[in-house]
Amino acid sequence: MHLAIDGLSDQIGELGHAMVYALAVDQQAIRYSLVAHTLESALQAGRECLVYIAVDPTQWLRKAEITGVKLQAHVRSGRLRLLRQSEVPTAPVDATPSHPVEAARRLHAELRHHKIAAGSLVVFETADPRLPLADPGAAARQASAMIEWAQALDACVLLLFTPRNQVPREYVTLRTVAEAFGGFAMVRTGEEEALLDVRHWFSEAGVSARSSYVLSVGGHGRLSARSAVSASRLSTDPATEVMLATRRAGEDFPGIGAVSQPWRLADSLIDAIDKSRSIQAGTLVLHFDRLSGLRELAQCVATIRSMGRVQVRIVVREAGARLRLPQMVALLRLGVSMFIPREVPGASARLVADSLRGTLFTRPFETDVDKVLGDTISPQRGMLGVADFRTEVERLLALTDELEVPSTLIRFTVVAPAALKAASGALQRGARDAVCTEHDGCIWSFLFGCPPDYADAVMARLLGARFENLLAGWQRVSGTREVLRALHLLDTAVLSPDQALFGNTLTRANDALDLQLEADSSPAIVNSNKGLPTFPQSR
Repeated sequence: MHLAIDGLSDQIGELGHAMVYALAVDQQAIRYSLVAHTLESALQAGRECLVYIAVDPTQWLRKAEITGVKLQAHVRSGRLRLLRQSEVPTAPVDATPSHPVEAARRLHAELRHHKIAAGSLVVFETADPRLPLADPGAAARQASAMIEWAQALDACVLLLFTPRNQVPREYVTLRTVAEAFGGFAMVRTGEEEALLDVRHWFSEAGVSARSSYVLSVGGHGRLSARSAVSASRLSTDPATEVMLATRRAGEDFPGIGAVSQPWRLADSLIDAIDKSRSIQAGTLVLHFDRLSGLRELAQCVATIRSMGRVQVRIVVREAGARLRLPQMVALLRLGVSMFIPREVPGASARLVADSLRGTLFTRPFETDVDKVLGDTISPQRGMLGVADFRTEVERLLALTDELEVPSTLIRFTVVAPAALKAASGALQRGARDAVCTEHDGCIWSFLFGCPPDYADAVMARLLGARFENLLAGWQRVSGTREVLRALHLLDTAVLSPDQALFGNTLTRANDALDLQLEADSSPAIVNSNKGLPTFPQSR
């Protein structure tokens, strides 16, 4: 069986038996074309097909026909079955449908109820109702049921999602659950083109690592793809690349402006945009200071990236002002390759920029400056209520997971109520890029963009050395999956301390959660109830 997109590598185009694949597609035209042509390929290969749809079958077949595929004859022959989600018959199961465990059993029984032939293709054209992304625990159980069913029947299952980007929890849940699938990809649609971002893919033809393709819809409705990187080789000899810096960013570069030097100067960010139009390959060093402003810099980055030059890197150098971490994340989303701190002297900064020569920029980027700045630059900060804390952490997790920015969740207890009040006050005053909350006599703090190895030092700076003797427990968690599981302890409970992610938490039981994780079983979790870290003296 083939994923019906022309131009994909064999490792991605082939679909494997007993595998579950997931694609997030927010554009209906692309989703219909992909499903219809993939079904046609499977039917021509002699496979039976079952499709779960969200609309009337007649209307669905009509849309499929517009994409160039006529499936009515296959429906009449019984080789293609269309089941509307709201009308799906279910096998009787003695269970409470709302319970996540029983909901998974119901799904498994329902799939077996249809008696699909071995080797069939099963497509969930809108899989969101079947995997409740708003509930990570339920979604994981439903996904496990689908994987178990696919393996037992030697079937191929294709799930298509339309996760709501404005709900970070759903996006992060989908990314986490999809780790268990044979393949996961996202189709990101912009104003002029769509980008297929393949996160991982295992098929009969082999394994494909992360890769990106530009999608287009042909005259007959069939999708075609071309690599977002035109070829593995460079389009321009690195020795002839153009190196451009704004005057503020490169004023202390040694030798800049000399005839024999490859570096050129731009008087301003606007001038850098104008000069970059003629650059097919090279490195652009832009400046950030209090005069230029973040929005002007962000618009400059977005404009240069919209030119589509993969052999052009954008470097931002701090000049007179520091970028806060949320600002860096916004610029990364827009297409910045690297940041140079303001402490780095001119000679070293130039060497850093020169080191990028001959490299390609292949990471997906966004073009809506207002949306990116609104999403990233205006997070809630400081001490929040529990509900607001969870919402903000889930939003930030969606950003850190997508951009592969590290973050750490810390939870600590203190020896007395007075110490808790003092620690809360210190975090409220000092936290710039951290969100915090109090719960059950503990303080929770999410350090956005902070690797776990640096978390102790960061918290020492925020709390001050005088708090060291007042701490009674200290745990830190890193990794999207582990942080999401830990957040359940803010409003749910576990059976006994040895079952909790954080060992000294004991509340009511809820077996809908899968929290059977020992604190010392994962390198991403550090539990220091006895041996607290020694904080360095704050400066």
